[in-house]
Amino acid sequence: MPALKEIFRKDYQAPDFWVTDVSLKFVLSPNATLVTTELKLSKNTETTSRTLVLNGTEHSQLLSLRINDTAVALDDIQYVEHDIHLKDLQDDELAVTLSNQLDPANNSALEGLYLSNKIFCSDCEPEGFRNITYYPDRPDIMAKYTVIIIADKATCPILLSNGNLVEAKDLDNGLHQAVWHDPFPKPSYLFALVAGDLGYIEDKHIRPDGSPVQLRIYAAHNEVDKCHYALGALKRAMKWDEDRFDLVCDVDQYNIVAIHDFNGGAMENKGLNIFNAKYVLANSEIATDADFETIESIIGHEYFHNWTGNRVTCRDWFQLSLQEGLTVFRDQEFTSDLRHRGLKRIDDVKMLRAYQFPEDAGRLKHPIRPESYVEMRNFYTTTVYEKGAEVVRLYQTLLGEEGFKKGLTHYLNKFDGTAATCDDFLISMAEANHEDLSGFEHWYSQAGTPRVQVAKEITENGIKLTFKQLLCSEGSNLQPQWIPIRFALIGSEDKIIYEDTFILKSWEESITLPCKETNVALSLFRDFSAPVIVDYPYTEEELMKIAFFETDYFARWEAAQRYISELIASEQTWEEKQAKFIAPFNNLLQECRQEPSFYALFFTLPDPISIQSTTAEKDLAKIWEQRGNLIQYAAKTYEAQWLEIYQSQMIGNASARDLKNSVLNYLATLPNHEVTVAKQYEAATNMTDRMAALRASVLNNHSTAKTLLTNFLEKYKAYPSVVDKWFALQVSSPYITLEVLNHLRHHGEFNSHNPNRVRSLLGALGQNKVALYQQPQLFYPWLLDNIMMIDKINPQVAARLATPFSQLDFLKQSDQDAIRNLVKAQLANQLSTNLAEQLSKSL
Repeated sequence: MPALKEIFRKDYQAPDFWVTDVSLKFVLSPNATLVTTELKLSKNTETTSRTLVLNGTEHSQLLSLRINDTAVALDDIQYVEHDIHLKDLQDDELAVTLSNQLDPANNSALEGLYLSNKIFCSDCEPEGFRNITYYPDRPDIMAKYTVIIIADKATCPILLSNGNLVEAKDLDNGLHQAVWHDPFPKPSYLFALVAGDLGYIEDKHIRPDGSPVQLRIYAAHNEVDKCHYALGALKRAMKWDEDRFDLVCDVDQYNIVAIHDFNGGAMENKGLNIFNAKYVLANSEIATDADFETIESIIGHEYFHNWTGNRVTCRDWFQLSLQEGLTVFRDQEFTSDLRHRGLKRIDDVKMLRAYQFPEDAGRLKHPIRPESYVEMRNFYTTTVYEKGAEVVRLYQTLLGEEGFKKGLTHYLNKFDGTAATCDDFLISMAEANHEDLSGFEHWYSQAGTPRVQVAKEITENGIKLTFKQLLCSEGSNLQPQWIPIRFALIGSEDKIIYEDTFILKSWEESITLPCKETNVALSLFRDFSAPVIVDYPYTEEELMKIAFFETDYFARWEAAQRYISELIASEQTWEEKQAKFIAPFNNLLQECRQEPSFYALFFTLPDPISIQSTTAEKDLAKIWEQRGNLIQYAAKTYEAQWLEIYQSQMIGNASARDLKNSVLNYLATLPNHEVTVAKQYEAATNMTDRMAALRASVLNNHSTAKTLLTNFLEKYKAYPSVVDKWFALQVSSPYITLEVLNHLRHHGEFNSHNPNRVRSLLGALGQNKVALYQQPQLFYPWLLDNIMMIDKINPQVAARLATPFSQLDFLKQSDQDAIRNLVKAQLANQLSTNLAEQLSKSL
């Protein structure tokens, strides 16, 4: 196990030298790319020492180094690990020139400059630039870049980098050259380079002043026809940012490139966004309705970073949520405004609870602004992103949309072109709105999901509500957090008679509502007004009243989910559970055509992990069995009605498909409707319907599932993102076996060097807790062995696959002990720092 060096936020120090200008020259070659770097630096007058640190890695071979006009002998260079330390530099203005050589073709970690399907591509966030050249690779150093790219014109006709193309010309020996200049100062992690044989589609966006922005999306020639939806999404994002926040695109050329081998989802490099191809390529044949929405969201996210992340970046990596949480919030609002705000809110909360809440409750929990880290790449987490977005949303809840916009505008104006902190954002919000937000900062520093206990009491003065917050964060100096509580009272006539927002700022506070009605239902945390767990003893009658008569979409859905979860976990007889489960269906089946997408969510039962984490029932196998039995009972009881709804939604839009496929999940549990599922698969004219049928067949263990899977792979094996779905679906089945896992692991379509394919197998297994629960001492060792294999290829991907080993609390203690002993044994081996940190913390 490598020695793990912890880095602390409190130890931040500004650099001794700032970089003002960077000139990079690349002579591209698969195994011997030559990089020449010229840096102009100036002394930071606020520090007294004079040491320049140039970060590097073992993947870069240094060939020469000059300081001003003096060559430095390579043997005289002082290294600390892989970093060059140049000490006692006396000049206040410096010019540093160096050259080094890279091997992009063998860069399987996909960090820095690498070769993917004959395409040169870079990925530099957070610390990949040091794999390209020696440089002070930290986000608070912002410089202007000029980039010269030289490559073989036949194999690399397209040469791209950040900013504006200022020159393109042919050279001798079949080479050609492109020169790009980015006029906006940026940190090194936003550097980008792409070179290869690519096609593109293009369009223009017209800014409010009438000036155009040239838009292009590049992809492999045979995939360019699948980029049109992404291009439209980019134009919608640009228009939305102008309308909602008065933020206008500041570059004249905006390029996106789709790459199949990419560690993350996408990267917001200034003017040259590089995307995982699965989040660009789409048409109805290969993409589901959900895929289209995700693509639109991620296209928007990376564009929105142009202001919240690029023009103003983070001072240090502890502040990552400053830009990621803020930009996730912005992309959520983008989707909400363009689609359906209520349904989007439900989707976001489902995601938060499925991934971030377990992270907050597990051994890898951390604040959205962590106090320390070993490997920065491990902090690209749902806590930093999704919980960070929820904290940003709290500002809007407190200040209103106009107040939030005013604060964001003030923040961007104040820190434009600089590197800021989370505190800077908080202060900007307070200054712009003339509000005292002191106390709000605890959301940034305390880990864990707050729990809010609520008590209701009928008094002679009205209804008294008492709110008490409990924190699960460690530490002796915990402080209460600001928790906005949106709530409503639904009266005896099934209408809202009172609604308000209360801000809980102390450990415990009470309010009395001037309401004389006693038979009221209390609807709490409408629109999920804060990322907390709510403890309130709802009655079944209250939950039913909220589910049917609330006007807030999230509150209705939440009440239905809670009703079903508590019913499954209750000690009632099976007959009582059946009766109470199907009681609402008469009304639901009549109303569902009015809002098909919403009722599709309404009909979808909470997943077993959600039920286990929110109720007293902890036996996951029992939950899964009872959940399935209730679905089948409702399917059989109302079979005729389900079938009539299913047939009525055969022709329609995405909303109709949502409802139809939700109904199919009920019908698929009945043996006589196995043929219905197979017919939908065969007749499908779009990926949404085909995938829904295939999923219903696999997850219900139909006899035809194997035939459909074979057909699906044969039909779509030329489309990588669809093959990923094929792998992930099988591994997500509660019926998965070790035999099937091994078959998929050694399948000809499995590629251990492609992050998407690896995640579709190992990542999907890590999320399949029903299967893991039933055979933990079979599946966890298999998963760990394969993560070890991936660690030798791509440490970043391997570390992210290790999350399940930090979330074992749902298992029996004997199984937990056995798995942790396996982890301890592996930690004795030679692991990457990325994986070693994650596994160490899981213990």
